[in-house]
Amino acid sequence: MYSTSWNLSRSNTQIDMYFVLTANNLVTRMIPECKSGEGLLGALLAEGLDHRDVVRTVVDLFLAAGDTVSCGQFWIEHIPLIYKLNRIKG
Repeated sequence: MYSTSWNLSRSNTQIDMYFVLTANNLVTRMIPECKSGEGLLGALLAEGLDHRDVVRTVVDLFLAAGDTVSCGQFWIEHIPLIYKLNRIKG
């Protein structure tokens, strides 16, 4: 399989692939724990969806959540500065 060891000298594409593979491995390992139908992963599996489609969907949600958090954090940190600049221009 793929190596997911971290290396900061890698390109952005390689780093993105690292995150995708890590999330994929995590979700794949979680599947046996979710056979009872609990949670989102369990519910998708209980519907009889193909495991590959379930893994892709949940990995997409993981990645989207991470992107949303980082964008939200950026704005939280910069809104006070923008507010101050607008008051100065005023």
